[in-house]
Amino acid sequence: MLPNGYIYYATEWHWDNDKQRTIDNRKIIGKRDQEHQGMMFPNTRYWTFFDDHKADSDIEARSEQPGTRDLKTAGSADINLSYAPFVVLKKTAELIGALGALQEAFPKLWRMMLAVAVHAIVGQSSTAQHFPYWAFRNWCGLDTPPSDSTISRMYREISDNTGRIELFFSLYRAAFQKAFPASSERVIAFDSTNQTTESRGLKNAQRGKAKTGEKLPIVNTAMYVDEIIGISLWYEHFDGSVLDKSQSVYSIEKAKQLGFKKLFLMMDRGFYSDDNAHDVSSMDIGFAMMIPETATFVSQLITRWRDELNVKAKRYIVDEDIYGLQTEVTLPSGARYYA
Repeated sequence: MLPNGYIYYATEWHWDNDKQRTIDNRKIIGKRDQEHQGMMFPNTRYWTFFDDHKADSDIEARSEQPGTRDLKTAGSADINLSYAPFVVLKKTAELIGALGALQEAFPKLWRMMLAVAVHAIVGQSSTAQHFPYWAFRNWCGLDTPPSDSTISRMYREISDNTGRIELFFSLYRAAFQKAFPASSERVIAFDSTNQTTESRGLKNAQRGKAKTGEKLPIVNTAMYVDEIIGISLWYEHFDGSVLDKSQSVYSIEKAKQLGFKKLFLMMDRGFYSDDNAHDVSSMDIGFAMMIPETATFVSQLITRWRDELNVKAKRYIVDEDIYGLQTEVTLPSGARYYA
């Protein structure tokens, strides 16, 4: 076995007088499986050596015994091939309307995109280099797993076709609404978060402050999620490390463009500011915005109602399944909201 994990096979050796060492005709036949000791991922050359059932004496010529046994032996299993995750993901995508939208928006790429999605979920990795080896043991809907360079080209083609991305989400939203109709406002949880990235040449990655440290290349990802069934309906990357509240109005406009007409937006306390509350309320959309407990008027409100709040039996809100009180509050800007 070579230091980088590749397995070689040799059938001939001879002494080289000039080099003063043995020379062999070694050929790479696969790569070691890091997760299973003694096992390997054979390449196409492997079968040129072992498809005819080499004698046991030939095993001594290998640097490490390949872990794949005779595939033609009845009643024995050579490898475990997992296909259930692919079936589940494909059926789920079909039920929520995403599969048809994907096929229509990306007619040439949808199979590979679905396969890579299975890998991202099951293998917990979106690294293209890991995909070919993962696909050896996991069925993902492709007859021949693509190389990491092919997957990289797929990513570039998707990112260069923002129109098709928006087409997918528009078709997906319409199919989702049909599959899961809502007679009133659909509650959408909306949040964004910073993500560090090691991708090179990513235009919207800017260096800034992340939770893991300073001056790292960062993108900000915002996402809509249906609150009832937890299905993601839209995501978007923003440049660098931006504040949650700075892209709220833009994201709401995007939701309207996608076709959400009855929308109730639930936002966490990272979105709170007087300006943001004013901008969102002026867009004729239902919303709830959590306010940090450190805000002065929130502390004053809690202090004012402290005795009442301590009597939990009187302050149970059935609709919300919480203890608290419902009242009007006035923000420092003078705007009044129900809380």
